[in-house]
Amino acid sequence: VAHTSSAAYTTDTAKWSLGCTDARRDAVGMFAKDNGVIGNGIADDGAALNALLSSAATLGLPVVLSPLSTVFTTVEIVIPSNTRLNGNGATIKCGITSSIYTPTIGISGVSNVLIENLKVDGNQAAFAPTTEYKHGIGITTSTDVVLRNVTLIQNKGDGILIAGNNAT
Repeated sequence: VAHTSSAAYTTDTAKWSLGCTDARRDAVGMFAKDNGVIGNGIADDGAALNALLSSAATLGLPVVLSPLSTVFTTVEIVIPSNTRLNGNGATIKCGITSSIYTPTIGISGVSNVLIENLKVDGNQAAFAPTTEYKHGIGITTSTDVVLRNVTLIQNKGDGILIAGNNAT
């Protein structure tokens, strides 16, 4: 449709309609790609994702990973209280070789957590020792944790470990 805008928005409001793609991006969450998480499956994004999760939880905003990206990490992804993580079809791939006890994602002593639309790849072939540990997600002594549409693959240990006094 041909359209010529007026000199000022206020005199032309009838011709404008903002959709959800025009809204401020921070109104729907903090996007990983805008906050140092590369997501190419090669760069170590663990520290950047942990910093983003901490900031977003403090601000009460969800974290949104890039669609179908692969977030490689050599450190545990630590989930703070009040976290909403939308994986958006992304994968978090474990590269933690420092300890057989460290899960790819740790949820410990926290509450009010939602993780959805995410794949967690334990990268089993990268770890030589036989172990019952090296879980995909470790939930210990936490409450109100929801995992929705989360897939766990290639873990040396359990996909999900639930331990301690998890009230709900």
